Amino acid sequence: MNAEPHPRARADPLAGPARWRRLAALLAEPGPARFIDAPPAGLAADLELAALLAQGAAPASCECRVLIFDATRPGVCRLGDVVGAVPPPPSAIRCRWTAVRWDRNRDGALSSRGGAMTAADARTAVLEAHAVVVVVDYREVVADERRAQRIAGIVAPWLRLAAEWTAPELLTLAVDAVEWSNSVPESRLGWTRRVVRDRLALPDGWPAEGITEMSTARAFAAIGREARGAAPPGFAERERADQGVDAVLDRTIGPFDQDPAHFFALAAMSTARASFRRAATALGEMLAARPADPGLDPDGLSSGRSAGRRQAWLVAEGLAGSLAAAGDALSDALDELRAARPT
Repeated sequence: MNAEPHPRARADPLAGPARWRRLAALLAEPGPARFIDAPPAGLAADLELAALLAQGAAPASCECRVLIFDATRPGVCRLGDVVGAVPPPPSAIRCRWTAVRWDRNRDGALSSRGGAMTAADARTAVLEAHAVVVVVDYREVVADERRAQRIAGIVAPWLRLAAEWTAPELLTLAVDAVEWSNSVPESRLGWTRRVVRDRLALPDGWPAEGITEMSTARAFAAIGREARGAAPPGFAERERADQGVDAVLDRTIGPFDQDPAHFFALAAMSTARASFRRAATALGEMLAARPADPGLDPDGLSSGRSAGRRQAWLVAEGLAGSLAAAGDALSDALDELRAARPT
């Protein structure tokens, strides 16, 4: 079970996934998974894919997983409907959109198209996503400070979770229903960004360009008009861009379509870093809770009821140092990965 600590190597950041995927696979084994939060199920495969892409060995198709967390009122956000009508990119990238909805009419119950979701299911969806979009209503966050406090209480835990596990380049806070604003669109975005950052207490590091405005209702209506022949061909596509939906696409599937080697590596390594750091913290806490002198109660520690604790300590001794070192190495590699990409 012992894994060698990974040095803070600086040679080839894109080669990292090939080295770290074995740690991800090890953490998912039944033994360690009993004592810590298991890493996302697809992490080892994502690291494998990132390593293949870095070597120029592109598979026939790659799946980009995008999560939409909808905190708007029913009927406001039509993002899932709009992106469902967008033709797939000509590349080998396939996009799987998952929508999680916070339903205020059912005491804050979470749901998806497949039905009700538990908080644990929603958390798993965040951890497994390559890119995350959190959607709020302009009328509830920007136009109404009192309502904004309530919405902040809803989305803050999910914003923190997304920021911990997702690369900032792939995070988006989308403010929907901006068609209700009386402000001039050209000057409104800066104000919206400042207000949203303050009222929703966005996590440190959330980029300004990761706060966008859109009107999914208008974009969705345009699709219907074109389908009925009430608008010329291409009208829905132009409206999608004008209503801000394309800006969301540009921060979700767009990066993976343009530079899959870079962004699949960025996504996988960001998730791995969060997973390794959480696991290292949990294992370190287990070791800290171990009796200072096990010899004080040798009979008790050798009994069957202590088997679980003994196994936890063995897991911690074998993995905690390696995971902490890997988390540091991943931070260095992510910095290098960003620096190596032309702007």
